[in-house]
Amino acid sequence: MDTVEQASQIFSDILGCKPFWSREVSGEVRYRVERFVCRGWNLTAPPLAQPVLISQFGGKKVSSQWTSEQVTSFPSVSTLIPAGIETTWEIQSSLDFAVIYFRDEVLQQLQRSSVQHVEPVALTSPLCCSLTKELADLMPLVDRAGESSGVDERHIQALSGALVWQLCYELNKMPKQQAFQSVGSQFNYVQEALRYIHANIDQPLRAEDVAGQVGLHPSHFRKIFTKVSGNTLHRYILEQRLELARELLTTSSLNLVDIAERAGFSSQSHMATCFRKYFDVTPAIFRRLQRA
Repeated sequence: MDTVEQASQIFSDILGCKPFWSREVSGEVRYRVERFVCRGWNLTAPPLAQPVLISQFGGKKVSSQWTSEQVTSFPSVSTLIPAGIETTWEIQSSLDFAVIYFRDEVLQQLQRSSVQHVEPVALTSPLCCSLTKELADLMPLVDRAGESSGVDERHIQALSGALVWQLCYELNKMPKQQAFQSVGSQFNYVQEALRYIHANIDQPLRAEDVAGQVGLHPSHFRKIFTKVSGNTLHRYILEQRLELARELLTTSSLNLVDIAERAGFSSQSHMATCFRKYFDVTPAIFRRLQRA
């Protein structure tokens, strides 16, 4: 069993579930990408024999810990876990994410770039997660043998090459043992803001209010939030409200008015408008489909 098979088996074992799908990508850049949709859990991932890239697409914050460090991740942040690092993860809700295991020359290149890091590396540049998301969205069009159907293989390889280049660039520009410190206080401001947002998601959340909690001017805070998270503050809050509404529609018997209130929408109609725009279905129809 090669290192990719070993790492893939470890993730399936600790998650207690198989990936939603798994695809091999051939060509100049070879790798396996797996997509998971899991509910909340706490887990400890043992050291892996090779570095892996994890990109979070949806869900709430994720608390991660290794050695003495604890960091909160969120959608639009990718994390590279170097080989030989044991990590502990606390997932508080359902989570949508992808794991990429690189092969051959690209794997060796990433190992050389990540060997200086003794901790997982948070890649706060939105480009890494955007490229991973684009590839993950294309993968259902690639069969299990690696042959594409309905998508240009050159496009996949172009995206893959761009992702590898960006990964190596991000890793090489970070000083040893300072992967997270490289974003310094900006990352801390965003973490504090996220804690406030999630604790008050049922309340009106203006940029002025959130910025005031971290002691920054609203315009300056908006720039920091977008730079670190890859998402605007307004968009992030809206996505968290929608995720909470979707969870309540699935798991509770609350009526739509109460769900809108708990998720922080100004009214049921406001929730319905946003929900339909985001999920292409109304809350009422979504609930019926879940119970069918």
